[in-house]
Amino acid sequence: MHRFPFRVLLISWCAMQSVTLSVEAQDVEVPESQLSGLARLIDDAMAQSPRVIARNAQTAITEANLVSVKSQRLPQLSASGQFLGAREKRGDFTTTTDATKIYYSVTLSQPVYHWGTIRRSIGSQHLRGRLDAEGRVETYLNLVRDVRHNYLRWIVLARIASRESLRLSISRGNLELARAQFEDGSLARAQLNQSENDLQRREIEYATAQSKVSEVRRLLSRLTGVPEQDFPQVEDTIPLADLESQALIATSLLTSFVANELPDSRDIRQAVLEMEIRANDLSDSRMTLRPDLDFVTGVTQNEQSYSANVGSRFQYESLYAGLRLNWRIFDGFRSRGAIQAAVNRLKQAETQVATVKLALLDSAEAVGEQLKILSMTIALQERELASAEYRFNYTRDRVEDGDLAQSDLDVARVNLENQTISALSARLDYWNKITELLALVEADPAIGLVPLHQS
Repeated sequence: MHRFPFRVLLISWCAMQSVTLSVEAQDVEVPESQLSGLARLIDDAMAQSPRVIARNAQTAITEANLVSVKSQRLPQLSASGQFLGAREKRGDFTTTTDATKIYYSVTLSQPVYHWGTIRRSIGSQHLRGRLDAEGRVETYLNLVRDVRHNYLRWIVLARIASRESLRLSISRGNLELARAQFEDGSLARAQLNQSENDLQRREIEYATAQSKVSEVRRLLSRLTGVPEQDFPQVEDTIPLADLESQALIATSLLTSFVANELPDSRDIRQAVLEMEIRANDLSDSRMTLRPDLDFVTGVTQNEQSYSANVGSRFQYESLYAGLRLNWRIFDGFRSRGAIQAAVNRLKQAETQVATVKLALLDSAEAVGEQLKILSMTIALQERELASAEYRFNYTRDRVEDGDLAQSDLDVARVNLENQTISALSARLDYWNKITELLALVEADPAIGLVPLHQS
């Protein structure tokens, strides 16, 4: 695969920061602008979702790691000491001697020259902080996406449960009629059994639909941190997007997105930051066998022999200051392996940038095509929904006039519910794809809801 030169990638990334989209985030239509219940759950999720609480803890960890890494360039103070009681016996004396001994050492060291490894280490941690900031925003926006999707699913599933309740009610009425006909001998036993089986089937389908509603409610509760009993009343419909204006906005967003040498995307920025970190790692690996220079000063107390008789030892205190050289001359080719690994990790990061770019461009093309298909699907479903409503109203009028039976109205009502669910499902798919588009080009209005991180 083609490898992007490191400097070219950095220059391109900096240049693309000045490119702005022609469509502002507030111009983009999102479902919560028309669904107050969804808007409320999104606000609650931004404040108390377990997902964002965990992510903010990760941000705090990253900041704490930066404090730790910065400590490398500050003075380091260490101390040790011993207080001992000893009983000693010298070879030239026949008696033992009791003694109290105090040893201590206090050392202050300050890095002087480490070939830039400390500076690069701190720089890499700053880059990880920027990576964390990108990841934090991504976590919030992914949460909004998931809450949107599952809230709209809740509307569809609730409508399906309503349809199954209607079908169950119709089946119960049909069974009562069948039993009456069986008692007066106008209906065979096999036909009565069929009505009983139909009722049981409807009961199973209704229970299944109710179970799916409960499941999505539990999922929303986990996502938002809101107990189910505190949920808002769910709406009974999904708003219909203005397809014409949305198509213009989508076209503008996608055109601006693919026009950049590197698409202005969080995935690209994260890949480039990761590549910078790998470049620092490679530079550090090449410094492993070079000497490090530190300034040291301190004071020690110990005991020392000052005569030919090594048994004669005396307490002494030493105050010192100077330079200390640490030099690992040979490490068994460990550094060579580390350099080779760092080179390949850098190549891997560079390749990842190119891979992400191609994937983003492919995604942009796919989202544009899928939005066109979904727009046509919605237009078709809305026409069929209008036809189903017309047929239902027509049938109801004929039943009221006595021209058709109640069973005909029941069939028309179920058909209307089926078509309503199909239309709502198409709207759900469309909003999901719009959300995917907004995430891809980073134009989701929910970005304004992401709380600023307080260090």
